[in-house]
Amino acid sequence: MKMPWRFKEARIQNKIKLIDAAKRLGVAQPTLSAWEGERKEPSIAAIKRMAEMYSVSIEYLLGYDSFEKLSRAQKIPLESISIFHGKPIWVENMGWALVNGIEQTVIFADGNRELIEGNTELYFAPPIYTESEPRTDLPLKWDELHLQDIVWLEPISADKLLRNQLRGRYRIIGEYAENSYGNRFHFDCYGATWLAFAMK
Repeated sequence: MKMPWRFKEARIQNKIKLIDAAKRLGVAQPTLSAWEGERKEPSIAAIKRMAEMYSVSIEYLLGYDSFEKLSRAQKIPLESISIFHGKPIWVENMGWALVNGIEQTVIFADGNRELIEGNTELYFAPPIYTESEPRTDLPLKWDELHLQDIVWLEPISADKLLRNQLRGRYRIIGEYAENSYGNRFHFDCYGATWLAFAMK
């Protein structure tokens, strides 16, 4: 679903006449009128100029309130990817990446780059249930580990599959944490390969 553009709304809020806005943007008045009426699509450069002139974000002009408020299921149109340069997006079946709008690529945390192609599905955030949310509260300090019976463990790894397989409830036994499958994390590696959180 395409969000309604706010080109006209932003211009009116700034109390700029259509003819004056068109002059400042370097376009004909009918062209700007067509953009505002959504009869024609402006170039990415024109959208950037409008955002600067109206002192609003590109996302606002395109109809989005903020990245935080976007629906997880909202896809990013491939034609608009250049304006998301430097922003994090979710690539289906691959995870989080940063957009390089100039090269039309996405860059992953491990340094891999992938060309954005026609069959690539891009989202503002992972669709619901795509991945587990990591804990956002403070992890336990190393000297607090001995005081716990059971902790929630989050592995530190670039390997997403490994992280998802090993995260979960662990029992504190001596100098290590162990889960019901026999996987162990030693206290000596705390903060380097794993973090623990108090059970909620």
